[in-house]
Formats: sequence, structure tokens, C-alpha cells
Amino acid sequence: MIQQVTLENFKAFGARQCIPLAPLTLLYGRNSAGKSSILQSLCLLKQTNEQRDMGSPVFVTHNGRYVDLGGFHDVVHGHNTGQQVSIGLTVRAANLTHALPYYLDPHEGLGLEYTFGTRAASEDVRLERLCVYTGDHENSLVTFSPEIRDRANTRTGQPATPPRTLLGSVERRGSIDLLAELGRSFDLTKPENAVLVRFLEYWSQVETPPDLEPALARRWMGLQAEFRQFIALSRNGWQRARGTREWHDLFGKLTVDMHGLLPVKVLTQGGLPGLGFLKSIVSEVALQFESLLTSPSEMKSRVHGVLIKHLLLMMDAHDPSTGPQQWDIARLAVVAGQEVEGVLRKLVPIGPIRRPPARYYRFGGNSPTTVGYDGQHVPELLFRRTELVYAVNQWLQKLDIGYKIKVHPVGGAAGELFELRLEDKQSSVWVEAAVSDVGFGVSQVLPIVVQSLATTGQILAIEQPEVHVHPRLQAELGDLFVESAAKHGNQFILETHSEHLALRIQRRIREGSVNPEDVCVLYVERGHDGSTVTRIPLDRDGDFTDGFPGGFFTERLQELG
Repeated sequence: MIQQVTLENFKAFGARQCIPLAPLTLLYGRNSAGKSSILQSLCLLKQTNEQRDMGSPVFVTHNGRYVDLGGFHDVVHGHNTGQQVSIGLTVRAANLTHALPYYLDPHEGLGLEYTFGTRAASEDVRLERLCVYTGDHENSLVTFSPEIRDRANTRTGQPATPPRTLLGSVERRGSIDLLAELGRSFDLTKPENAVLVRFLEYWSQVETPPDLEPALARRWMGLQAEFRQFIALSRNGWQRARGTREWHDLFGKLTVDMHGLLPVKVLTQGGLPGLGFLKSIVSEVALQFESLLTSPSEMKSRVHGVLIKHLLLMMDAHDPSTGPQQWDIARLAVVAGQEVEGVLRKLVPIGPIRRPPARYYRFGGNSPTTVGYDGQHVPELLFRRTELVYAVNQWLQKLDIGYKIKVHPVGGAAGELFELRLEDKQSSVWVEAAVSDVGFGVSQVLPIVVQSLATTGQILAIEQPEVHVHPRLQAELGDLFVESAAKHGNQFILETHSEHLALRIQRRIREGSVNPEDVCVLYVERGHDGSTVTRIPLDRDGDFTDGFPGGFFTERLQELG
């Protein structure tokens, strides 16, 4: 689930806006306030990610599958191409506890923020920064920038290609301070850490066992070097360590390989990967090390051998390539990239005007998983999934639309040609009609019903679900969204003007069918410096605790006088 979207200098949005999302999010506001910009930012990331294997620019703004936003001049706020555009996504990290450093709260979420820009009108838009953060966007952990090697090839005349390597630097903003965490966890000046200090000093001088395989030998020597630097930094005071060469050696070696928008591989680890190992060995080898210190001289060699075996076993059990490391911030960027990619895969955008129905359809041999941005895949979904037809008809009855949908083969090679027909249940005699022969509203609401029932654990971003729909049916759609979120685990982001939709969800909160914290009602308002987003909280009775800015939902009262 997406917990938050962050926008800065994107279309209607100027100053940074942090936009919270819930299982049910309703976006309200006047026309051209910026509601659609929020959904477009998600679509832009999705289509950019999907086209990353096609050699496309990092920031796809034209001829896109979901949105066509023109060029960078059209996307950047105020058409000021000297500014940079930022889009951030915070995803739920509760299922990532095994991969998170201990100082991060998994309930706060994990996020990536992309910053784009262009240096000249004739150049492609490029990724300028990638920020990894937790919770609020101010809690930045690390910021990556492109490696300077993406200039045009002057020898071959080939154009510049998007950089695949990003170099990172550890941040200190907000509540996350690596130095403070180090000081609390590994203060080697404390008396209780005396044994640890002696152990690290001892181990840093032990020669590499001659029978080690090369990979393990390199790790042995690497840990020795890191712990020597660690001891020196700790004794000098962590707060004075920033900026020193030792600090850079331990925390400045963050490099990741990019595939499109996503960090996919750690090229150089950063964040002292040995610390996870260091914490684990304290309790497990302390006794052996104490025995070494207190053993008679004739026994020291034997105890030394036992200690080395324990260390090798511990190193093998805490291989940084297979297990989580508490301070490996570069690896955390890859984990965040994997989660963001999963979210973008689950994102199902549905546009404001769904495709009008045709009289006949031809099945092309593919089985789509979504209805498509224009609802164009509804016929194929219903043709291939008879159980979905049954579920849709149940909801058509609940919505009191008055029709039952049927899929009819009409011939053709291997039954490829088929039609969708509606059975009229309102007349005394049941009459069948083609979908194209009934009111336009049915074709507009059908993709929404089908998608809400066809998928589980998806993110449905729908523009104007109420278009061409009667007010009563608008309210009934609220029940569809509530049930799909509860039973199918789908998340809904709805850009709407429908008061009836909000009233039905408020009613379900009052009845106890929905928790108010699972509903997020946002009001988007345009100002001189760009659009702002305000969350309107709901109480346990389903009532708004604050009024809508700008008097939204008061027009009815004003008209009634």
C-alpha cells in the first residue's frame, strides 16, 4: 500500500506537499486545483518504470501508456525549467522488518524520492537525485546522485545515455542520526565495553588463516580494517568523526546500480556492514575470548584456534550477501526500490472517460489482468473468467442497475468472436440488448465494478468514478469500494466531485463497517504559490471534524437559501 505521495514543483504543486493516503482515499477540490496531478504523478512513475528496458529517458513525459504530459516545460511548476521536479513514494514497510536497521520503525514506512531536471532544452530529462527516507520525508537516510559519466560519446557521436550508477552520501536530517545511534550502541569509552575493545584490538592484529577460501579471506581482512577504523572513530568521539577520512571510508562508500528508476544492486556497500556481525559476536565469542586472556601460555595456542573457528562460523552465518546488515544503507536503498517496484506493478490507473462499448469483440489470445486505463480490456476479462461474470452480476444487482451481463460467442475461428449483452431485468419480459445499445453510464461504471472484483491487493487509482452515473448509484459505488478494500485488500485513490460517494462512506463509518483511520478525505486547493492539500479528519460518527476549505459541500445549502 502507498502511505504517502510527496510532490514538489510538479504541475500545479510548487512547494513540497506530503499527501497521505489510506485504503480509501477521496480527492476533492475545484476544477484545475491539482487533484488529477496527484494521480498523474503515480502514472508517470509507473509508465517510466515499465519503459525502462526500451532505452527511454528516465522521465517519460510524452507518448506514454497512461499519461501524456508533454515535455518538461509542461510538467515543471510555473513552466520554470530551471527548477527541479520531485516525486516521492512512501510504502508500507511492516513486512520488511527482517531487512530494516533496528533503529527504523517499520510502521513509519520506507520511501524513495526522485528528483528530475534538465540542463538545456535540447537535453533529455535526467534523474538528478534519489533520496531514501523513512516516515516523514525529512527523515532522510541517504541521497544518491548520478556518477559523472553520462556525457555524449564524442568519438562515436552517440547521444548521452542515462547513468546506471549512483553514488550516495549518508544524510543527517530529522530524527535519524547515524552518529547518535552509533554513540548509543557502541560507546567504546564505557567500562562495560572494555572486553569488546580488547577483542577488536586483538582480532585486528590476527593474521588471516592460510586455508581460507579467497572470498572469505577478503571479508576477514575487510572486517579487520573496518574495526580498526571503528575503534579510532569511537575513541575520538562519534560527533567529531563526521568529515574525517575514517568516516568517509566507513560511510562514504555507497554505490548502487540502477535499472531505470530503481536501485537494483549494491556495487559498493556503505554504512559499516560489519556492525551486524559485531553485535552478534559479542555474546557468542565473549567466553572464548575471556578464556584466551586468562589461559596459561601453553594453552593460548589451542584456545586461539578454537576462537578462530568460532569467528569463521560466525562470519559464514552472517554473510552480508545473504543476510540483513544493520548499517548497510546502500542495501536498504535496494530494498526500498524493490518495494516501490512492487507498488508500481500493483497500481491500476483507470482514466476519467472509459472507452465506449463495441458491438462485437475478438479475443486475441491474451488474458489481461486489469481492465486497462480506458477500460478496454473489460470484454476479454469477462470472456476468460466466468466466475468474474457471476461476481459482477451480483454487484450489478446490489447497485440496482437493472441489468445482468452475459457473454455470447458469435462464431469465428475457435470461437474468437463474441459480444457482451445485457439482460434487462426491469421489464415484465426479460429482453437482451447489446451493451452499446443501453445508456452510456453503464459502460462507464462497468470497468470500475469489474476491476474492483477482479484483483486482490492492488492499488486502484480512478478518476471520476461517478461520471455519467445517477446520484443514487454514486452512493452505491461507495459500498463497492468499501467491500473491495475490506475483502480483497485493494487500495482506492479516487479523484471525485461526488458528495454522494462521501456520504455513503461516512454512513458506513457511523455504522461501524469502516474505521475512520482507513478513510482519507483530502481537499486540494489552488493558491498563488501552487496547490496545497489538506486532510479533513473524520470521527467515529463519520462526521468531518473540520469544515472543507473554500466551502466545498456547502453549495446545496446555499442554493436552498
